[in-house]
Amino acid sequence: MQAHCRKLLVFFFLFIFCSLPSLAADQTGDVRIPEAPGGGEVSSLVVLETMEKYMSEIQSQLEQKRKELESAESAEVKNKILKEINELTDSLQELEKNFLHMAAGVDLKSLESRQESDFKWDQEVVSLIRPLVQELKKMTARPRKLERLRSEAEEIRNKLPAVNRAIENLSELARRTDNPELKKCLNSLRKEWENKKNRLENSLAVIRAQLKKLEQEKQSFVQAARQNLESFFRNRGKNALLAVLSFAIVFLGLRFLWRRVQGLLARRKKDREKKTFYARLSELLFHILTVVAATGALLAVLFTTGDWVLLSLVIIFLLGLGWTAKQGLMRFWEQIKLFLNLGSVREGERLVYAGVPWKVSKLNFYTSLENPAFDKCHLRIPIRDLVDKESRPFAGHEPWFPCKRGDWVLLEDGSRGKVVSQTHEMVQIVRRGGSRQTYQTSDFLSRAPVNLSANFRLRVVFGIDYAHQAESTQSIPEKLQAFVEEGLRGEGYEEDLLNLRVEFHSAGASSLNLIVLADFHGRRAELYNRLSRALQRLAVEACNKYEWGIPFTQITIHQAHE
Repeated sequence: MQAHCRKLLVFFFLFIFCSLPSLAADQTGDVRIPEAPGGGEVSSLVVLETMEKYMSEIQSQLEQKRKELESAESAEVKNKILKEINELTDSLQELEKNFLHMAAGVDLKSLESRQESDFKWDQEVVSLIRPLVQELKKMTARPRKLERLRSEAEEIRNKLPAVNRAIENLSELARRTDNPELKKCLNSLRKEWENKKNRLENSLAVIRAQLKKLEQEKQSFVQAARQNLESFFRNRGKNALLAVLSFAIVFLGLRFLWRRVQGLLARRKKDREKKTFYARLSELLFHILTVVAATGALLAVLFTTGDWVLLSLVIIFLLGLGWTAKQGLMRFWEQIKLFLNLGSVREGERLVYAGVPWKVSKLNFYTSLENPAFDKCHLRIPIRDLVDKESRPFAGHEPWFPCKRGDWVLLEDGSRGKVVSQTHEMVQIVRRGGSRQTYQTSDFLSRAPVNLSANFRLRVVFGIDYAHQAESTQSIPEKLQAFVEEGLRGEGYEEDLLNLRVEFHSAGASSLNLIVLADFHGRRAELYNRLSRALQRLAVEACNKYEWGIPFTQITIHQAHE
């Protein structure tokens, strides 16, 4: 019973002194530790004296136990004594370690040698990210310490009521008993619980002192962030800057060298339009080696400066990048095939992109697409967008777009206007009168635009009365053609009239239909509707001159006979 009580005392002292090393390591000279309320301050020497006293007491207990072991007769008693000796020895060693820690003011764990173990990949990964975790722990040390001290203080405050109740119960029992042996035992236990209470109060006082000190040093979030940033740039900013500069210098330097070499080789070649397979392969290998060399320079700088935090961060980033690239390996392979001009899209061919035909003028990591029908429209897209596309060779006569800027077009819905702007996104036309109409390029193409600016034909159909049936196939068409041709010449359209023909069209229900076919030059496309009306007017004037009757629809009503 007595040995058990002493063991509890030792562990309670260990609990008290576990919170002291941080103060001893952070300050020089004596550590001032406030006592429980009502007491003054005690120096670290007094604490060391108390610890030395308990170490001496444990040593004397060990000597006594060893003597008891020698005089013990039964094996059961010997095993019990050996167990107590081992427990006292462990307590003494722990107390000696804390005594040395308190007296020396250094972390003894940092001086212990570590034995190397067998390679384990999970342990290696942990060792790789350990510097980052340590930096994060360092940045969050103060709030974590505050939370730990508050939790410990709350735990001690929760224990004190139970300890007080135990002391009161023991005191009440000792007062009520008349047995001297029982009273002695109860008083002994009460003293142990009073010692326990003192230790808890001392620990609480130490924690309150540490909390008070930390709260006095309290910083705002902005101040803490600024301090952390300043610390980072002061300690690691230079290393990060040197690493980034080394990466940029190697990368840009090799790119500049490659461009110079390409320029020298291009001067000796007449054909600069199309690259050979070997030229593309060498360019691909150069790009890969450029990235590898620049990354190697960055890692070399961090390795030379010994900045393992930034080095670990870069390595983790590269591992993540490699894992991401693994997921899209097949797509990367398709992009490489395209770059080598071995894929479904090839340089110099024609493909449809965004609903518009394009010429692949330059196939590279950023591919250049051109359409001669667009005004200065040069599309630059990443090669990954061409993975699912296909190109084909094309003939020289193939059109790239139904019209060009300045052409007059007639759309399927009857809209007619002059094209003033066209790109792969929008087509804008100006209608007669000045109003502008804008279409998305895909919608414009879906309306089947007819280009009137080359040449165009007007067709006018009208009917004459059946009374002129004998002349409707020969003389009337000849007279009408001569009359219309003369009328157009008189109105100034002679040079623009390319062809004019009047023919018999069909025999209708109430009229004989003739058709006027007039072909005009594209420069008269602006007058498309005016010319159509002129043909109608001249046809009516010819009927008036030659007295050809123009029929109208007749409805005959037949009455049934009863």
